[in-house]
Amino acid sequence: MTAAKGVLGGASYMVGAAILAFIGWAVIKGLLFLGHPLAAMVGMAVVAGGGIGASLLLRSRLDEVGRSAERFAWYWGGGGATVLTMLALLVYVVTGAPWLDLVLHGAWSRVDLICLGALGLAATQVMGFALVGAGWWLRRR
Repeated sequence: MTAAKGVLGGASYMVGAAILAFIGWAVIKGLLFLGHPLAAMVGMAVVAGGGIGASLLLRSRLDEVGRSAERFAWYWGGGGATVLTMLALLVYVVTGAPWLDLVLHGAWSRVDLICLGALGLAATQVMGFALVGAGWWLRRR
């Protein structure tokens, strides 16, 4: 079977997205640990915006199987990441937010923390999408 010109392979799309999401996650965690909230939020916005933008731009180049895998990855990866993030935050708050001073270095305002939560959730959804999509393709190869 030959690929049509201009058609993007779903496996390369998802594996590439997973690699970029992991790099973005590592950069964000490093910036948070070093106490740079604004830079971490910019990193989260880049991961979230880049992942969603790339998904919208590249979707037209995917074949039907690739589009189906992408829908599956957004639903289960993005939705699953949302549920897991909310559960983790709930457990963290119920336990009294231990080690918060060790996690958040530097001065954080309330607005910083709200933006951190919103952008962090969006970035987590993109990362969940990329990991589930890559897993879907790797499992079917």
